[in-house]
This record gives sequence, C-alpha cells and structure tokens, in this order.
Amino acid sequence: MKTVLINRKLFYLLITIDLLTIFVATFGIIDQNIYANRQNSISLYEIKGQDIVSLIVGILLFINLLLIRKNETILKIIVCLGFLAYIIYMYAYVCFGVISNTLFIFDMTVLGLSVYCFIFLLNKLYKTSDYFLTINTKYPRTQITIFFVIIVLLVSFMEIKEIVFKTIFDNTFIATKSVFMIQDLCFLFPAMIIAAILNIKKNIFGVILIGILLVKTIILMPAIIISDVLYFINKSAFIDLSFDIIALIITIVSLIFFMFYQRGIEKI
Repeated sequence: MKTVLINRKLFYLLITIDLLTIFVATFGIIDQNIYANRQNSISLYEIKGQDIVSLIVGILLFINLLLIRKNETILKIIVCLGFLAYIIYMYAYVCFGVISNTLFIFDMTVLGLSVYCFIFLLNKLYKTSDYFLTINTKYPRTQITIFFVIIVLLVSFMEIKEIVFKTIFDNTFIATKSVFMIQDLCFLFPAMIIAAILNIKKNIFGVILIGILLVKTIILMPAIIISDVLYFINKSAFIDLSFDIIALIITIVSLIFFMFYQRGIEKI
C-alpha cells in the first residue's frame, strides 16, 4: 500500500493556510492603509515588497498542493515545507515585529496554523523517508554544507555587529523593524547549522532540512531585494544596496544548489 503524507484533512488545512496567505497579501497590496496604525517603523514600500512575494508564494504553494494531490513525490513535499518555512518566517516577523494592521488576526492565524502543519508534515516525512528518499552520487553534500556555513557566518557577523553596537556601545533600543535579526540569530541560523552538520554526517533528516531551507532561502532573498527596489523607486535611495547584492548572490547560488539537490535525491 502506498504511503500518503498529505491526507485529505491535512490537504484542506494547507489549502486554508494558503488561501488566507493569498487573501492577506492581496489585500495589503491593494490597500496599504491597513498598515496605518502600526508601531513598526518599516516603510510601506518594504511591506509591499513582502506582500508581493507572499502573494507569489501563495499562488505557487496552491499549484504545488494540487500537483501533490495528483502525484505525491519527495521533491514536492520538500518544496511545500520550504514554502511553509517562508510563511512562518515572514508572518512571525509581522506578528512579533508588531506590523499591526486591520487583518492582524489573520496574520496570527496563518502563523499559528503554519507552525503546527510544518511540524506535523516534517515529522511524517522523516518517519517515512526510507520509502520516499534515497541519495545518489550526484548529491552535492559537502558543497551545500560549506555554502550553508558561509551564509550563516557572513550574515550573522553583519547582524550581531548591529545588535552589539545598538545595545552595548550606543545603549539604545532595538527597533521593532529589526525583529528579523532576532529570528535569524535565534532560530533560522541555528537550524541551518544543524542541517549542515546532520547533512555532512549523512543523516537523512539533515538532507530533508537542507532542501527545505534551500527553498526558503530562494524565496526570502528576493523579498528583501524587491522591498529595497520599491523603496528606491519611491525614495531615490536604497536602504542597503550592499546587502541587496549579497542577497542576489545567495539567491542565485541557492537556486543552482537546489537544482543539484533535486538531481541528488530520488524516489524509491
């Protein structure tokens, strides 16, 4: 009997999360007045860039879920988890960064449902990985591990430096728009290091995490770039052009590695 990871109930729950994401993102793009009373000092142009990418992710996730329903494969499940990882990261930033808006209750709903669906689906995938996943000689184990470590070291240095200067040397507050740095340093980067270590040790859970985090990275970096481009169009200045360049390089390299990753995993 074929193992099914996404049953009917989980499928409809994922569809619900996806449709809520599309609704909230679309509403935010159409009417940015919903963000008028937020405490977060992030610009409306940056928020619009995030909403644009969230809308694209929502559409792609919907298509991916339909493809999974038709034919469930390891790669489609990993891509689904990668999309969920992005949604969790982005809506955690919205909720904990207090980007309050008219639809904030829906932001909280998307975040809560996404976290538990992610954990549940990841657990099911890992438990059935012997059926779904095998690794061939094309899998770039060492190269991906090194790439993850480089990303973590590079971006961690930039973010830790800013936090240290603000809290120790300047003795000032950390703005709510900087919540993403806390997410990175406390949750995302440790997850990437754990994935890298497990991956190099040939642990199957590490291989799964690598794929999920590659997808999440490919999506997140363009969100940063698009937000800054919109800011430039309206303000004639970039927020951080140097980081945009780094983000573009990371996106391209992540996409290349994901192509090799795809070739390196096979369904049994």
